[in-house]
Amino acid sequence: MSGPADPWHDVSVLLVDGNNLLHAVAGDPGPGPLRGLLARLAAAVPRTVDATVVLDGTPDPGAPARTRIRAGLLVRHAGRIDADALLVQMVEARPFLERAGVMVVTNDAALQGQVRRAGGRCRPVGWLEAQLTGRAHVVAAPGASIGGPRPPRREGGRPDDRAGDDERRPWQPGRGATRKRGNPRRGRGGQNPG
Repeated sequence: MSGPADPWHDVSVLLVDGNNLLHAVAGDPGPGPLRGLLARLAAAVPRTVDATVVLDGTPDPGAPARTRIRAGLLVRHAGRIDADALLVQMVEARPFLERAGVMVVTNDAALQGQVRRAGGRCRPVGWLEAQLTGRAHVVAAPGASIGGPRPPRREGGRPDDRAGDDERRPWQPGRGATRKRGNPRRGRGGQNPG
């Protein structure tokens, strides 16, 4: 199946913040939960998508830094740099015109910003969980996550309904990003309304 109903229709490369995903789905980044997660990923991610799960740190002594789970699915340890930096490097290593097909799964807001600036796209961990379980992904109501990042805001200060879904166009110069708007409570000419 291919098209808008297919969550993979425009994804050619899937990069997963592995520690972020493990903490969200299992609460534990240990080897047992990782094995279970990799089995679920192998079943859910289409073979047309090149998927890599990136983990912080180094593997166990004697183990390789990269492990092939199946064709198109790898586990990679970041080694001396952190996983976030490696994920951004992996996006930047792609030709620029192919980066729109690179999807990074993470709940880390800072990493999401770096990926978007590099030309990739992001989805929250909940989106990937929905693909693994077959349940629909529901974006939480703004402010519903205690301790989580603040939801993105639209112009005018209202919460962005698309929080977590990265289907908007990436920032481009000249789109009004630096336009000065002034105090919205004041009318024209500096007069307070009412």
